[in-house]
Amino acid sequence: VSTWTVNDLLDADFPEPIWTVPGMIPVGLGSLAGKPKVGKSWLALQLAIARATAGDFLGIKVDQAPVIYLALEDSPLRLKGRITAMGIKRNTPITFHTEYRLLNAGGLDDLYKEIQETGAKLVIVDTFGRAVGKHEIKDYSENVNLLSPLQQMAQELGITILVVDHHG
Repeated sequence: VSTWTVNDLLDADFPEPIWTVPGMIPVGLGSLAGKPKVGKSWLALQLAIARATAGDFLGIKVDQAPVIYLALEDSPLRLKGRITAMGIKRNTPITFHTEYRLLNAGGLDDLYKEIQETGAKLVIVDTFGRAVGKHEIKDYSENVNLLSPLQQMAQELGITILVVDHHG
């Protein structure tokens, strides 16, 4: 059904959402956006660690699952510094990529395959602009066209995809 009356909606029984972080981050596509250098990547990394280790994220317990992190603005040296500073233990199931094919040029297929192979339940794309080869996307329709395949993938696979991006 795609057309609803008020009564239809009020009478409908909908299943509870599936949560990556209970009550905060549902399965599906999400966005973490803000000005550069305000801590978005650190927050995303905290989420990745919590999910990969069945830890807490902002005081909320999360279930354990593998994570894929496209850290497209980071060098391996920078990532090592961050994971060391945050005390990530060996064998924590987070796979970092500092380079990846553009999502709109074959990378989406690569990501789909990797999610299926690893069983990842959380994918972080840091940053969305880098993942699609655009510094800034101001056109709404272009944004929708680029994000729609990620949303469809998240829904189909029952995972959370969090895109990190810069906005002034």
